[in-house]
This record gives sequence, structure tokens and C-alpha cells, in this order.
Amino acid sequence: MRRRISWIYGDEKNPAKISIEDRELTLPYDWAAFKALNLEGSERELALKAYYQHKDHSAWRYLSKPNPWMHRAASYVCVNPDNPAERWSTFKEYSSLISLLFLAAQDEETAAINGYTVDTRIEHFIIEKPHPIILKEPSQNKTQPQLLEK
Repeated sequence: MRRRISWIYGDEKNPAKISIEDRELTLPYDWAAFKALNLEGSERELALKAYYQHKDHSAWRYLSKPNPWMHRAASYVCVNPDNPAERWSTFKEYSSLISLLFLAAQDEETAAINGYTVDTRIEHFIIEKPHPIILKEPSQNKTQPQLLEK
């Protein structure tokens, strides 16, 4: 599923972009490549905002373990007790349902219904799946991180 999402996001397809001093910067989906851009201050904040508002990248981050984009104040997160810097969404609890819905969305044997083709079903899946968890502002998060048991 992450491969499909990263393919959709890919540099030629639909990447997040920002404008810096009259030039457009295409943002990579990978954290290491993002760090290699060496963005600082307002440029870094602008890039992070572009990532957080990008539906495909939000879905990809939601399924990342660890998720280096995870805000320190985010709720509904798992934290690696051996490395508290490693944090990720609680998607594991929902992985069976997420997988089932994703398989249904990409089923090419199911005819288009009400205009929903395989591509539009996958697009809808990506938009809706991470939305309630990932796109919250940190100020809306009220609980503490969930520590994993060893």
C-alpha cells in the first residue's frame, strides 16, 4: 500500500511543492531527502505545512513506522520505548481494516459504481483514511503518547 501511495506521490505525479524566492521547489516524500534540502526557519515551516496539507503524503506518513514527521505534541501515537524519537501513528490497530478497504478500492473486477473507477476509489481511500488522525492541528491533541510494551 505504501508503494502504491509513493508511486502516486512520485516526483512526476503529484508531489508537494513550495515557492521560495520565485522558484518552485518539489518536496521529496522521503525524510532523508527532505533533511538533505537543509531548509531552515520559515522555509522549513512552509515545507512542513505543504506536507501536512498534501493528501497523498499524509496517507504515506500515516503508514510510516517510524514517522519522522510526527509532531512532538501529537496524540494517538506509539513511541518506541528504546528510542523515544521514533514515533508513529496507531495504525497497527486498524491495519486489517485498512488493508481490506485498500484491497476493495483497487479491485479491478468491480465495475465503476456512481462514477467511482479504480483510480477514483483509491484517490478517495487516500483522502479519507488518514484525514481524522493526521490532519489535526497539534493544539487539538489532548492526550499523551502511547508507549509500546517491550
